[in-house]
Amino acid sequence: MFSKIGYKRALIYSAIGLSVLLAILAVLFPGARLMIAFFIYIATLNSGLIPFPTMTAVIFLGKSYSPFLVAVVGMLGSAVSSIIIYYMVTKFSKKEWLKKIENSSIIGSWKALTCKSLFLSLVVSNALPLPIEPSRFLAIFNRYSITKYIVAISLGRFVRYFLLAVLGETFQISNGVLIVLTVMLIAAPLVVKKWKKLIECSPNLSVSFSEFLIILRNWSISPYTKKL
Repeated sequence: MFSKIGYKRALIYSAIGLSVLLAILAVLFPGARLMIAFFIYIATLNSGLIPFPTMTAVIFLGKSYSPFLVAVVGMLGSAVSSIIIYYMVTKFSKKEWLKKIENSSIIGSWKALTCKSLFLSLVVSNALPLPIEPSRFLAIFNRYSITKYIVAISLGRFVRYFLLAVLGETFQISNGVLIVLTVMLIAAPLVVKKWKKLIECSPNLSVSFSEFLIILRNWSISPYTKKL
């Protein structure tokens, strides 16, 4: 189909068609609007290229909806996201920044670890709280079957979303806690990136973990701290 109407047009037509379908469903089924929004949220923000967490959204929905339903909708959204990323990376694979990723030590190390089963690697990395980018990029760079690629990611994400939704259903975590957790998850990568830049600019700021523990211990037993 892509060869007949063109890659860009196919994506545009697919996006327009999906948007119209979701809009119609939202009008016909008002109760499904939150789940439709969740599908769009996962399909667009679950790419791994946009640093926005989905974990807290799944836990939130698990408080009100069936964990199985939440997992299925999330899985479908992940499938759409996977297709988009697969074709985007394939389309722009000749770009210099993508070649740097392909030849990076991280991709090389991950390839050595997953040489026996890339399918299993995709399932596990998407099911567990592990980095998904290495296995995802490795599959695309190796021209892995897009069918197996989508199935593996969908299976892993179904397990992940189901367990998170069960967590929300079981413990009924307050919305305030989920909001704070979301802010922390968004801020964490930015803080780490900023800290790395500070260390690069000022080597004296760099301390080992053991040195950090010693500093923390000395602070905790200081007279000033005891007064607090």
